[in-house]
Amino acid sequence: MLEQLFNVKQVQTSKPVYELSVILADEKLLMKSLNNTQVIFPSSTCIHHEFVRQVMTHPQKVAVELDDQSLTYSELLYYVQVLSLNLMNEQEVNVGDIVCQCVERSLSM
Repeated sequence: MLEQLFNVKQVQTSKPVYELSVILADEKLLMKSLNNTQVIFPSSTCIHHEFVRQVMTHPQKVAVELDDQSLTYSELLYYVQVLSLNLMNEQEVNVGDIVCQCVERSLSM
């Protein structure tokens, strides 16, 4: 790690120490490949249609995790439906309205 930090190429720069990378190039490449979770969807597909497709295909698979809690796609769909019914019936939100949700991070959000 120190060898990487004090690499001659980096020392010659005028960067402050806190901006110097201690990660090797091959480690950066590995992290980038592990984080590559991009999925290409047809441009005509709406996100809610893709979500329902996931529910139908994998109802018991874990959809979201937070700490030691998780929800399957079926469970998540249930909460989505409860929220949407509440928005339409109690808050008078109509189809096509944009809704901003600002809540603490939790599975019940």
